[in-house]
Amino acid sequence: MLREKFNVLVQRIKDEAGTYWKEDLESVEDSIKQCGRYIKTVNDMESAITSARFRMEPEDYREYIMNLDRSRKIEHDALIVSVRVLNRLCSMYRVDPIFIGDLENRIEIAEFAKAVVDEMFETRQM
Repeated sequence: MLREKFNVLVQRIKDEAGTYWKEDLESVEDSIKQCGRYIKTVNDMESAITSARFRMEPEDYREYIMNLDRSRKIEHDALIVSVRVLNRLCSMYRVDPIFIGDLENRIEIAEFAKAVVDEMFETRQM
């Protein structure tokens, strides 16, 4: 369903082929990639929490986790911007928004990123 929505937007951008169509297509691709980057960052942090405390000194561990948390927040903030741009493109090209939810709700946006990554993986082309 999400892949289909992305495809509808990409097709509409291609069909209209206005001044910024290449940049708009790149923005759609970047939005999908940003979902993956955010999910990877969350996974990196969770795996570190699982094992790093057993292999690092407490002070080093705290600093390591703080750095990972900072990276996660940066990626999450970038994801929010990316989703806003994506929905703005949907509006500009008169297609239904791809993200349906509250653009101020960090959890909803994180769940959207996970759904995008899951669907892209499940429907990947071999």
